[in-house]
Amino acid sequence: MADALFTTLSLLWLVQLIWIVGRPKSYMIIVHALILVLAFTIRYNALYYPIAATFVLLLSRLRPLLKVAGIALQFTLVGLFIFYTSLQMEQLTGVRQFSPFGGWKMANNALYMYEHVSVKRNDPIPARFSRLDEMVRRNFHGWHVTDDLLDYFSRPTGSLYMVDYQSSPLIRYMDQKYGSDTVFLNFKKWGPMGAYCGEYGSYLVCKYPLQYVRYFVWPNLIRYFAPPTEIFWYPSPYYLRDDAIGQIASQWFRLHTLSVDQSYIDFRNSVLSPYPIIIAIVHVIFIASVVGFFLFRGHKKVMKPVFNIVLAVACVWICDLLFSVSAAAVVLRYQIFVMILEFAFAVQFIDYICRNDEGPVKQ
Repeated sequence: MADALFTTLSLLWLVQLIWIVGRPKSYMIIVHALILVLAFTIRYNALYYPIAATFVLLLSRLRPLLKVAGIALQFTLVGLFIFYTSLQMEQLTGVRQFSPFGGWKMANNALYMYEHVSVKRNDPIPARFSRLDEMVRRNFHGWHVTDDLLDYFSRPTGSLYMVDYQSSPLIRYMDQKYGSDTVFLNFKKWGPMGAYCGEYGSYLVCKYPLQYVRYFVWPNLIRYFAPPTEIFWYPSPYYLRDDAIGQIASQWFRLHTLSVDQSYIDFRNSVLSPYPIIIAIVHVIFIASVVGFFLFRGHKKVMKPVFNIVLAVACVWICDLLFSVSAAAVVLRYQIFVMILEFAFAVQFIDYICRNDEGPVKQ
């Protein structure tokens, strides 16, 4: 899992942004762009990083030309990576796209909403989606496997229609179109299907935006404030898989056997099980401390560079929130970065409130 590496790079990226706002140097725009693109190559959750960084660069005291250069550099490097990856995907799957996973995820998210809409609606649909949509509607009209986004012990953890090979209409349609096999994530099929899923999911979200907010974004918002532990509660022991992914892992780590005592796994689960509650508490403390900071007139008393750092952190937090609840899978391992951010700055805000002797603003 790349979670620890991605979290580390994200923290380095955030610290570099803080330096750019607080004590900017011209070389920092190069370091920042390199860290950002490196994080982006590890995990595509960094999609919002250039947007947040653009706002932060505009806040900084860099010369206008350096601000423009910093903004352009980060988008150029990310754009080159996307272009290169798209070319490689075209060679591998026959379809030029950046990430098949993104398309599958878009359709998966849309079906969590469409499950509640398809039974009541019978609107016309574009011909290119008619066959898939018919399978999806037929699946939802009869008995079907469901996944409650607020069920914290659900095994799919918000990805039912991407991973359930027995019940997902998306996977059944893929098998009908490209032929079924026993290979997990066969890119010859999974890749081109990702582009099609992305178009279908985008169509459903654009057609039913309010329903998407109600049935996907709102439950995801609740998950954001208390994320499921996901893989950190699975009781099954670690084992070396015998599929393609297991073969890659075996070659990469030079492993032939893998066995972990169940007691160690149980200990891991026990240690990590309180973390959803811990993250929920950190969220509440962070938000309350931000409110307290403004009530105690922190925005008027601190130096401008310090307040700009507060704005930069707020921008990163808001971008993470919007991206997570609208498109991503909200699970514990994806929330470590924002938890560290919130905890560190909540301490600073609380310290300011405790040292302030004038009390909150009186109405």
